[in-house]
Amino acid sequence: MNAFDIRQFFFWYGPPELKIDINLPVPWQEFSEILSNFKSGNFHERERLLDLCCRYRDEKIGIFGLQLFFSVARPHDLKILDRYTQSASDEELKTIAVFSIKSMIGVSLAKWFVSVVDKIASHEIKSNMGDQLMGLLSKEQRADFGYHAPILKILDAIERYTPPDTQFIFAGKPAFLGDIAIRMQLLMQVALSIQPPAILGDGTGPTLLSAATGIECPVSYTTVMSLDKVKLVLDYVKAVSAMGKAIGGWKRGSKYFYGHEIV
Repeated sequence: MNAFDIRQFFFWYGPPELKIDINLPVPWQEFSEILSNFKSGNFHERERLLDLCCRYRDEKIGIFGLQLFFSVARPHDLKILDRYTQSASDEELKTIAVFSIKSMIGVSLAKWFVSVVDKIASHEIKSNMGDQLMGLLSKEQRADFGYHAPILKILDAIERYTPPDTQFIFAGKPAFLGDIAIRMQLLMQVALSIQPPAILGDGTGPTLLSAATGIECPVSYTTVMSLDKVKLVLDYVKAVSAMGKAIGGWKRGSKYFYGHEIV
């Protein structure tokens, strides 16, 4: 699949201009059409995307579709997920919950997340879900929580710390691409200070930046840091900043997909 390599969807959604290969299986052709519309700033086919996920929920396209859905989801889009979660297995519910944290949706997501976890029958899976939800809090806000903290207490903290009328948050603050880039650079410095240098250990930052800008981040969670990688990251952050200036500045509290604000 040269024109449409499905492996890219683990991390990035491909270049802004995506050639639709007519030799692809029909479901992937439909997926690529929806994706192309999203990349152009047309986000009206979220329900069509979810229908595709439901039809092919046991295949890779269903997983990629869910990941894409959360990349463009708004708080009120969560309600259409009910058609998917009604018959989902525990493992599917876990996947949905984990993907949802990267949506950057704040209080609405936290409440919805708790409702999904309530549907999970497996105690082992359920006990780890609170640790995922804490991803919506900052390091300082998480200080009073240990592993496997009660999920309702985490929800209470998210409601308490999130500023009123804030739809999208990242690490306890209104979402801002600059903050995501700074956090990634700090983790990069920590990884580089270890001898031998460690992996970046940040899967959220690169994924969010890549989806928001359409520019592929040069590092990922498993990237072993080096001075060459540092230069690539610094150049990447400059490109993200330049793109922001070109569209009038990245707005704090907003969410983007390929440079288009999601409203």
